Amino acid sequence: ITPQEHEYLDIIHNSGNHLLGLINDVLSISKMEAGRMTISPVNFDLYRLLEKIERIFLSKAMKKGIRFEIRQDEQLPKFVRTDQGKLRQVLLNLVDNAIKFTAEGHVQLDVRYDDATSQLHFEVSDTGVGIGKEEIGQLFELFSQTKSGRDTQSGTGLGLALSRQFVQLMGGDIWVESKIGEGSTFGFAIDIELATAIVEDRPGVQERVIGLAEGQESPRVLVAEDLEDNQKLIQLLLERVGITLLIVEDGAQA
Repeated sequence: ITPQEHEYLDIIHNSGNHLLGLINDVLSISKMEAGRMTISPVNFDLYRLLEKIERIFLSKAMKKGIRFEIRQDEQLPKFVRTDQGKLRQVLLNLVDNAIKFTAEGHVQLDVRYDDATSQLHFEVSDTGVGIGKEEIGQLFELFSQTKSGRDTQSGTGLGLALSRQFVQLMGGDIWVESKIGEGSTFGFAIDIELATAIVEDRPGVQERVIGLAEGQESPRVLVAEDLEDNQKLIQLLLERVGITLLIVEDGAQA
C-alpha cells in the first residue's frame, strides 16, 4: 500500500483503539458504581509485562524527543500473582499521561519489591508541565481534568479515577507529588504473592486461507445478513478465495 494509505489505516486503527478504551472505561465505571468491581489474580511473568509496557511507549516517547526508561530493582521477582489486567491498565494510564504532558526531558518508571510487606512499588516520574496544588485533590474524581488536560482537549477524566479504584482493589492506593513547570511523580504499591509457575500465553500457529484446493469446484454460499458493512466484509473474505456468493438481507429472502 502507499504511504498515504498507510497513514489512513493508522488513523483508523488509532481511532478504533481510542473508542475501545472509552467503552472499556465506561463499562468499568458502571461496574465500580454498582459495587461489582472485583479482582482476578493470576500468576504471570512481571518482567514480560514490563517489557510490553516499554515497547508500547518507546516509539511514542521518541517521536516527542523525550526519553522513556523502566528501572527494575535487582530483587524484583520474575513471577508474581495479582490482577495482571488491572495492573497493566494502571501502568498504561500513568505512563501515557506522563508522556502526554512532557514536552522535553524524560519519563521514568521505577519498580521495586518490598520483601517485608510483600508489596510491589511503582513510581512514574516525568519532567512535564506539572500540576497545581489546587488541582491535585481533584485528580482522582470521575470526569475531572487538570488545566493541562482541558487545554490539550485530551482524555475524559476517567483514567486516574479508575486507576485509583484498581489499585485500592489490589491492596494499595495512589499518591502524587507535583510542581508546576518541574514535573510530576505518581506512585502506588500493591499486595502480591510470589509465584513459582505461570500459564504461558503462547499464541497458536495461525494459518491463512489463500484459496481453494487444486481441482476443487467453487462452492456456492448463500449468506443472510442485514447489515451492509458485514455483507461487504463477508463478500471480501469469501470471494477472495474463489467462493461463489449470494447475499440476501434476511431469512425470508434466503
